[in-house]
Amino acid sequence: MTATKLRYMLIGLVVVLLASFGAGVWWVQGMLAEKVRETDHARTDADLSGTELQQLKQLKKQLEDQKDIVDRAKQIAATSAQYQYQDQVIKDVADYAARYGIQVNTFDFSTTNKNAAATNGAKKTPFTVSLKGPLAYVTFLNFLRDLEGNLTKIQVTSLTLAPDKDPNKISNPSLSCEVYLKS
Repeated sequence: MTATKLRYMLIGLVVVLLASFGAGVWWVQGMLAEKVRETDHARTDADLSGTELQQLKQLKKQLEDQKDIVDRAKQIAATSAQYQYQDQVIKDVADYAARYGIQVNTFDFSTTNKNAAATNGAKKTPFTVSLKGPLAYVTFLNFLRDLEGNLTKIQVTSLTLAPDKDPNKISNPSLSCEVYLKS
């Protein structure tokens, strides 16, 4: 082996080593860039998750702060299970009547058009109530006001009234009502 051949071999070896070193640097740089991207994505996801968690905590606090409103909203329409509905309607109307010394004659749940769909998704279930008269007109109005103010579970749709001999009283009023049921 001559010195010239050895020099060419060493130069070739140096070129191969430099090329290998360059390829290694390029490969490591690509790998590092991928890790930087993954880390950035993980950090962004963590920031978004933190923001969402903060929003959820705020919503939870808002629901807790407005618990009374949430509870009243749940009471707007009775569920079929909650109302087992006829017994509860009878109890509610009888309780309102008892406040004013009014006696209930009959309840009739056999009205046609049962379970008509209301606009809010609840079902309207009609019934009639017959009251024993004569009743003082003002007492009857107070009873109606309380019945209508019961978080809309029961809504009076029509009245049948007859005058009594006493001009301040009415005889045997009858109410057509609807109860709203959630399914």
